[in-house]
Amino acid sequence: MADIIEAMTMLPHLDCTIAKRAGNDRHGQPVYGEILPAHVGVVKFDVGADKTSVRSDSSASRGKGDEPQADARLLFPAWGVQPSVGDIVELQGARLRVQTVNPRLAVLGRLDHWQVDCVIAGAG
Repeated sequence: MADIIEAMTMLPHLDCTIAKRAGNDRHGQPVYGEILPAHVGVVKFDVGADKTSVRSDSSASRGKGDEPQADARLLFPAWGVQPSVGDIVELQGARLRVQTVNPRLAVLGRLDHWQVDCVIAGAG
């Protein structure tokens, strides 16, 4: 029975890349090093644009701007690349910055996968 339970692990279904954060430059901007291929399972992947008010609009036209938004929860298998907070994940044309990384265990207590929550990354 234990063999059957232990075989029930998360299986990734998409390919992506992870740019590992190497530190900051002299201006405090993030610097990325190695870009690694990875496999990922997607729980939630909402990428789009939200309408936001344009504060510098003095014409009272109630102008709106598009601000890119992303809300993603990704699952990375334990046997693959472990993402870290601040890394950049590129998935299906979207650049996502890792906000949180949480280990998730299988029924018998072994590390099964990493649950990673991401937001859209800025240019650069």
